[in-house]
Amino acid sequence: MVKVSIIIPVYNSQLFVPGCLDSILAQRFTDYEIICVDDGSSDGSVDLLRDYTNFDDRISVIETVHNSGPGHARNLGIDQAQGEYLCFIDSDDWMDELLLEKAVGKAEATNADMVIWDAWLWNNRLSLKRRAHSVYPERFGGNVFSWKDNPDLIFQSFQNWPWNKLFRASFVKEYNLRFQAINRTEDLMFTCSALVKAQRITCIDEPLSFYRIGREGSAMSTKDPYAFDFYKAYVALKDYLKGEGLYEPLRRSFDNWVLSGVLYNLETLKTAESYHDVFNFIRTEGLAQLGLEPKENDYYYDKRWLEGLKYLMQDDSNLYLLARLARLNDLLDDEMTRSSTYECERDDLTRDRKRLQSLVEAREAENDQLRRELHEQRLLHDETAQRVGKAVCRLPRALVRGFRKRGN
Repeated sequence: MVKVSIIIPVYNSQLFVPGCLDSILAQRFTDYEIICVDDGSSDGSVDLLRDYTNFDDRISVIETVHNSGPGHARNLGIDQAQGEYLCFIDSDDWMDELLLEKAVGKAEATNADMVIWDAWLWNNRLSLKRRAHSVYPERFGGNVFSWKDNPDLIFQSFQNWPWNKLFRASFVKEYNLRFQAINRTEDLMFTCSALVKAQRITCIDEPLSFYRIGREGSAMSTKDPYAFDFYKAYVALKDYLKGEGLYEPLRRSFDNWVLSGVLYNLETLKTAESYHDVFNFIRTEGLAQLGLEPKENDYYYDKRWLEGLKYLMQDDSNLYLLARLARLNDLLDDEMTRSSTYECERDDLTRDRKRLQSLVEAREAENDQLRRELHEQRLLHDETAQRVGKAVCRLPRALVRGFRKRGN
């Protein structure tokens, strides 16, 4: 048995697959297998994967004819996996060369069901990265924990991404954890179920994965054809929690997580048709089925979520857009104010730097003058000492001559 099975769903990622696979093959930890599941690609991805199998026998390829979504592809990978641990990565992403070494080491040291680490978000348009700040173990206390240590924040603290987590394979199989057979938000059921079933969770407070954002054609940029998938995922999670007797203990975390997700998905749709369809469905049916309703002010962790919920409950999708535009304008004003403040602070720092530079230069000039004066004083001292020395030497000679004269 290998230590880690790395599962990669692949769909039309020919440009990015080499970077993904090369980052795995460059791992300092080497006891792993790579299971690539081509989900009906039409761009040559599968031919590229076959070439890699000739390069390294740790790589295998599962080929499917029809595009069934990344959830189905990951499930096929799970079924074939032989590793003691399961690790997931998307085909357009990559990993730090120490990821497996650190993740497996942490899992072995703590006997964890799950190991979670932070990630870099790579902006494909700007070729810049920023830290995701997606891991908050300090909310739970201790090196190893479970949802019971803070049930109100479990879903908010670790995201539902599978690619910044290592799972013990026996744990996944024991609870029959599976990805949902949808095209978007397919990872929520798997990851959130794991978060509430794991008895031992531990974290690495380092960004070890690189997740690509802002790429045309990626799952995140093609939501509209599957505009209701996020809703299906939340309903499935609610049903699962109820079936496991966990809905009420986790209700507040669930409500906050779902409400923020509903607003995010609604606001990131790109076509007017999808937006109005989703808005009207959520307003007329979705909110009730998800159990979302206004609560006391401190129930929802962000007051903007409560405001968004109240707008959703009104029978006007255009009013919601206007409110959203007003919030965005406020945010833009805030950012412009911050930017202006930073510029003023930068100018102040520049002026201070110039003043300090002038003071330093003046002090250096003073020091140079003092050094010159000191040098002149030393020369004068040496000259004076020489004259005194000569005078002192002449005195004994004069006395000797005087005694000699007397003796004669």
